[in-house]
Amino acid sequence: MIRIATFKGYSYDASYYINGDATGYEYSNTPTNKQGDMAQANADLVCTKLKEVYGKNACIVGCSDIESDNFGFPDYGMQLLGNIVEYTIHY
Repeated sequence: MIRIATFKGYSYDASYYINGDATGYEYSNTPTNKQGDMAQANADLVCTKLKEVYGKNACIVGCSDIESDNFGFPDYGMQLLGNIVEYTIHY
């Protein structure tokens, strides 16, 4: 039986979470710090925690429509305001 859960996260992580496509992190509009671009590292941490909580077979399978007016805080990680979507997890 497949179980479903959701969480709110940054919209710019959608391609990486769902398709494993990290090319979006190469753009200058993703969060950075003195060590360089940390957006992908934060997304990797979310995926690691996801598997710890929901099991090793858990995966993010989709997200709500990306809308420019959905600005807020994610449910995890870097607590900066940003464009937020709701992700769906199957586990």
